[in-house]
Amino acid sequence: WHVHQNEAMEKNKANNRASEETFLAENDGEGAGSEWERVARLCDFNPKTSKQAK
Repeated sequence: WHVHQNEAMEKNKANNRASEETFLAENDGEGAGSEWERVARLCDFNPKTSKQAK
């Protein structure tokens, strides 16, 4: 169990680092007025997925 848990944690750490690098690269290159565009990109506005949430 511990081996499987450690492998899963290492995968999550690698994915989180890659996501963080991508986010920081996108965040550095944006100018004024693009904050709401970034918010809209991060939000899920699909009405089909919101019905499943409690």
